[in-house]
Order: sequence, then C-alpha cells, then structure tokens
Amino acid sequence: GVSWCASVGVGSGDLAEAYLRSDPPAAEELNALRRHVAAALAGLDVPRPPSALAVGGSATSLRRLVGGELDVPSLEGGLCVLAAHRADDVARRWELDPARVRLLPAGILLLAAAGAAFGCPLRVSRGGLREGVLLEAHAGATTGQGGASTIN
Repeated sequence: GVSWCASVGVGSGDLAEAYLRSDPPAAEELNALRRHVAAALAGLDVPRPPSALAVGGSATSLRRLVGGELDVPSLEGGLCVLAAHRADDVARRWELDPARVRLLPAGILLLAAAGAAFGCPLRVSRGGLREGVLLEAHAGATTGQGGASTIN
C-alpha cells in the first residue's frame, strides 16, 4: 500500500509553457523555473525512503538521454545538453520526440527537486501509473477481490 502521497500542481508541460521561451532555454528562464519548482515543493513533509521511482513522459525520455538513474550528476548533465543544443538537434541525436525535448528542462528540474526532497536518486520505472492500476485491477479480478482504484 501507499504510505505517503502528495499532489503538487506542477507539470513539465505547464512549466515549459510558462517559463521556456528560448531554444535552447536561457539561463534566466531555467533559474526562474527552478525557483517556481522550489516554491511549489516548499512545506512538504517528505519521507526519506531508501529508493524512489520516477514515472511519466519526462522520466521515460530521460532514460534515453541520461540513463535509468536520475541522480544529481546525470540530471545536471542532461540539463547542460538541453541548454546547449536546439531541441530538434537533441531529438534527432537521442531519437526523442521534439515536442517532448522542449519539455525536458522543466521535467529535469521537477525530478531533481523531487530527488532532493526524498534524499535519494530516482530510478526510472519501466512502467507507469496506468500500468500499475491495470495490474492491480487484474490481480483483483483473478482473486475475486474487486481491485478497483480511483485516481484523482
């Protein structure tokens, strides 16, 4: 079961739209975005688990760019690549969707802040939230125990 959860109203798409105007993103845009993310996570009483997983589009794309472990050096390296090269060039080199590459600086800053809050690097999950819900529902169906979940 879940021992802790919090929902924070930030996402890489909204943040990229609000803060990232240049291609590649400018340092002042990244700094403003970083401040916004820090403010959004301020005040959360986050547990310190031994490990944490990252799911979603940014995490999946980052697996191609920096690998499966999202620690400080890998995330900083990924941000350096994104800040030094146009999105289309990064997309072509790492075989990523150009629209996703434009969101990745925001995704990196969110994931870096989450890893810092948890006090451990994030590992990119091979599945995601939807896969977990389907597996839970399937397990309930095969055992006769319902298995319904509501996600808000």
